[in-house]
Amino acid sequence: MLDKYFDLTTPESNSLYIDLNAYGTDSLSTDVKDVLGAMKTMVESERPGVSGAFRSHVSTSSFTSAKTPFYAVFMAFYDLMIRQQKQLVAPKAAFSAIRKISAKLTPSRNTTTEKQRQENIDIARGLLEKHFASAPRPSLSHGPAMEIEFPNIIRRAPIESARYEFKQGIASLDGKRAINRRFLEKLPKVISAIANVGPEADGYIVFGVADTEMDADRIQQIDSVVPLRMGSQLLVGVDRECRSLGIQLSEYARKILQAIQGSPLSEPLKGAVLANVDTISYSGRSYVVIRVPQQAELSSYNDDYYVRNGEDLRKMTTSEALAASKRFAR
Repeated sequence: MLDKYFDLTTPESNSLYIDLNAYGTDSLSTDVKDVLGAMKTMVESERPGVSGAFRSHVSTSSFTSAKTPFYAVFMAFYDLMIRQQKQLVAPKAAFSAIRKISAKLTPSRNTTTEKQRQENIDIARGLLEKHFASAPRPSLSHGPAMEIEFPNIIRRAPIESARYEFKQGIASLDGKRAINRRFLEKLPKVISAIANVGPEADGYIVFGVADTEMDADRIQQIDSVVPLRMGSQLLVGVDRECRSLGIQLSEYARKILQAIQGSPLSEPLKGAVLANVDTISYSGRSYVVIRVPQQAELSSYNDDYYVRNGEDLRKMTTSEALAASKRFAR
């Protein structure tokens, strides 16, 4: 059957092509990442960073395959999240509910019909649905898709460096640990410069990733946090700053939002960025991620246009701004 779907000359492949385009490839990508992200949140609520945590939890023995329970749980999450528009509200309880679920399911070698597969999904949904609720996404809370997208953002940064910015946080690394007001004032300029790279793709600013090896060493010294290495980046999280500043993560994120809201950053960029500030948890540490959506026109800060020059910012000259505007117009 898979061969037929991948053979562009078959009726099955043609039907799949029509269905995929009707659903929308971007919509499908987002929905899959939302579901996987929520499942990851569920598993890591009890067993953060543990390899094979899902398989060992849902299986009855080390020899049991996780294929059948993974499919059933994934589709149950899909039905609850995408079709019913519900959110996972009790991840720990949900994870407990599917313990050794493989014993309740028909094994994959026997699920040869749609009816049998649906029965497995119904069992998984029955165990999980009371841990979901019809609730709007809370303010300053991440979309589940970001759980999956986060490592991709970290790894892509060296390739598209002009569109990415990593900061260890919003507080200084000296003994006072006060909020760096100068940096927060500069942040909207950085956002405008990232948007002005071009209209081809989004950009990202991530808080909780050390700028340099020196900063990572300093953070380990003063916050007792050992950096996690992902590619060439050093992940330290922002929880340590929340503790030092005596504030919750939501208040930490609001200070970043307020810096953007109160700035002379041009619209529609300002509004687009304010709607795309997420707080996420990854491997037991919290991060703030700002997505800078691709723009249809050049963006300004206080009527000036900025461009990135390595780590630095500079104002565009009039001729540079005109040339950049033409690039966006194309």
